[in-house]
Amino acid sequence: MPDGMPYVAFLDAVIDDGLDEVRRTYLRPDQALKREGAIDGLNACRGLTAEALLVLRDAAAADVDRHRRERDPRYWYWRLREAQIEWVLNVVNAASYANGLPMNFPPTAQGMRKAIDVLGLSAA
Repeated sequence: MPDGMPYVAFLDAVIDDGLDEVRRTYLRPDQALKREGAIDGLNACRGLTAEALLVLRDAAAADVDRHRRERDPRYWYWRLREAQIEWVLNVVNAASYANGLPMNFPPTAQGMRKAIDVLGLSAA
């Protein structure tokens, strides 16, 4: 990462920002499954390399498909878990792209904005 920010510090900052957002967004009791899934998804990303995040994301996507097919009443837990894992990977890919490093998939504009924010860069 630029400016000497170690990858683990970057990853932790992305996860911590995500946790803050989730805790502000899913406040209602009827959103408990979404909140729990999102928090678990973010925490599952701690300490993982980009390659390991991709494996985790693919496994989470398979979990979502299975729970949807089974009409699991906890579907939204699994869906939000997957969404947060994919978000973390998206931001990691954005930072990789910005540094000319290999990516697992092209990042979104939102992922680029978050990476810029976390790295403390200006979006010129």
